[in-house]
Amino acid sequence: MTESLDTIIVGAGPAGISAAVFLKRAGIKFKIFERKRTGGLLHNAHLVENYPGFDGLPGKKLVEEMEGQLARWDIEVEMAEVTDIERNDVGFRVRLEDPEPKELDARTVIIATGTIPLKLDLDGSDIIEGKHLFYEIADLPDNISGKEVVVIGGGDAAFDYALNLSEKGASVRIAMRSDKPRCLPLLYERAENDPSIQIYQDCNPASFEMHGGRLVIKCPHMQIKADIVLVAIGRRPSDELIVPLQRDTGANALPGLYIAGDVQQGSYRQMGIAVGDGIKAAMGIMKFLESISDNQEDII
Repeated sequence: MTESLDTIIVGAGPAGISAAVFLKRAGIKFKIFERKRTGGLLHNAHLVENYPGFDGLPGKKLVEEMEGQLARWDIEVEMAEVTDIERNDVGFRVRLEDPEPKELDARTVIIATGTIPLKLDLDGSDIIEGKHLFYEIADLPDNISGKEVVVIGGGDAAFDYALNLSEKGASVRIAMRSDKPRCLPLLYERAENDPSIQIYQDCNPASFEMHGGRLVIKCPHMQIKADIVLVAIGRRPSDELIVPLQRDTGANALPGLYIAGDVQQGSYRQMGIAVGDGIKAAMGIMKFLESISDNQEDII
């Protein structure tokens, strides 16, 4: 018999965690699933400076605070990948790898799957990915002190990553593909004043090669040697679960389905927005379940 819940939350970043705490306090039966790591993109963040009450807190430290809150509320984040969601008589059937295939039914679902990085499609990139080429700071080797790291990108994420890596003891070069940064002025100023960071403009990588165990990044006007390349050229919604549900109608118009956080916010990727989205989704679920209960009582 398939287990049935009030709610399933897909994703344990700030949006999913906020929803989980609210639902737990409301006494709603739910499960929360995460395929990679609790905390989402906070693992990449150098400092979180715009969230009330936490001024200049490293992203990983904020994740620890969230994990502590989950533990205090006895909320377990189950590490499993949700592979499919479809409508059924209960509400939704959720399929996942746990690690074996498994199915659950839920009257409501919150999709808070965040974003995934845009990837480079250059000669040599597929060979070095996961060894010398990465897209998330959280996936880098544990000890990067003394390593030469090239960050490709010119936006907030690229400069924030560079500052994070410098603090970890790496020698960092930012390879901007344009002649102007797209980051906040304060991030540019911090990077420019950091002796461990060099900024290259109009440096658009064309290919990657390995020579003597070191990576060579070939750009139109220069070559850069490095131990590691970290790419930060943008992100896209991780909406693979949403798209099939949107074929005939907008996902948010489907009764019982809620979308929260970065997966729906486009370029407005901020922790405060994600937290608000998660709480709003949880409040919507509470009202939705109350309306179902009221309708059933009326029928009786």
